Amino acid sequence: MDFTLRQLEALIAVGRRGSLNAAADDLQISQVAASGLVKALESALKIPLLLRKRGKKAVMTPEGNVVLPLAEKIVEAAGQLRRTTDRLNGSQAVREIRIGARPYLIDRWLRDIVAQFQKDRPLCDVRLIRGSNEDIFAQLAEQHIFLGIFMQNELLPAMPCRKLGSWPVSLYVSPAHPLTSKTELGLEELNAHGFIAPPSGTSAEKPIRDRLNRAGFSTVHVVARAEYAESLKLMTMAGAGIGVLFDDYARPEVENGKLVRLAIPLQPVDIWMAVSDQAPEEERNLADFVGAQFRLLRQVPL
Repeated sequence: MDFTLRQLEALIAVGRRGSLNAAADDLQISQVAASGLVKALESALKIPLLLRKRGKKAVMTPEGNVVLPLAEKIVEAAGQLRRTTDRLNGSQAVREIRIGARPYLIDRWLRDIVAQFQKDRPLCDVRLIRGSNEDIFAQLAEQHIFLGIFMQNELLPAMPCRKLGSWPVSLYVSPAHPLTSKTELGLEELNAHGFIAPPSGTSAEKPIRDRLNRAGFSTVHVVARAEYAESLKLMTMAGAGIGVLFDDYARPEVENGKLVRLAIPLQPVDIWMAVSDQAPEEERNLADFVGAQFRLLRQVPL
């Protein structure tokens, strides 16, 4: 299996922008070259990654959706390797900055935001540390990190916090799900069909259960479990159960007719950033940059 970082970058660009044209612009190459890179990657991996239809946006295949986050991790690791070797070969020390964040936020937004921040700061090596809210708060308290980005609708840690925004979430099912034929949806009937949830007892499961409880579900009937957001979405599309998904994350599949949103109101998810009082100047600069990028995210459809 032989593939290149450039091929992975092309796949990531298509995944982010939703079209080969836009991806080619980001990579500063022709559309033909961008398409060739993705085709070469498909050949190396021996699986289809994109659905190509003339006149329509490029759409990831189920296999492509699985490969994409792995490709992002490989490219991110290669960047860290490059920065580390630059530090070892140079006379100036590279300073490591550590951010604790929820995995969904890293995969959905923070990896791109950090890459933008580092472009003009070769002496900064930003590390994204995945964790639950409890992990992030503990690392902040112990000063293992000075910045933490988390999802919370309840108590905040005892340090300065900035609200980055509120993101709506909804219930989704596949078009073939029996609930799509119902004119009126009762909570008991929805619960009887069952939900897809994160692994039992994890920190990711509790917020979903709490959100469903606040929406009126006294109990939550789980029929399937998925550890990652992408897996949960794919299982929802396959009809395994009702998925609780961010609206912006589900929007492409709704527009393509692969998911249906149910008209049951859920409390939006608040995204916060905690900044330690002891945070050095570069961490504070990064916090300001992250805040500005999230303000831009709220202004444009995702």
